[in-house]
Amino acid sequence: MAHSIAQHMQHAETGQAGERLRVSFDVVVTDAEALWHAAARIALRQPGTTIAEVEDVLGPAEDPMLSECLAMLTAPDALPGCMPLGFTVAAIANPQHAQLRERTLRSLAVRDFIAASSTVTKQ
Repeated sequence: MAHSIAQHMQHAETGQAGERLRVSFDVVVTDAEALWHAAARIALRQPGTTIAEVEDVLGPAEDPMLSECLAMLTAPDALPGCMPLGFTVAAIANPQHAQLRERTLRSLAVRDFIAASSTVTKQ
């Protein structure tokens, strides 16, 4: 078995096993508590897992760690004929927040410029 895995790794690195592909999708979390409960159900399938351990991984139901919950729900199982090379869950910056931050920084820069100009004018 170990030889077989090493062979597959070598083939994957040399491109002999086939194409390297990326599968991705974006989501917006609309109900964080429902997401937590779904992830917790999966975590609790492991024998001996306690709610305290689930909360250590996922956070409390009232304030869940969204990326951890999504990872618990979306991590790929074995895909026939495929060798997973990586798995990532990452937050995507909200463009509205970025625009608001940019406007705020511009407003602060203008305010600081005006304050500095009036100080120079008064002297």
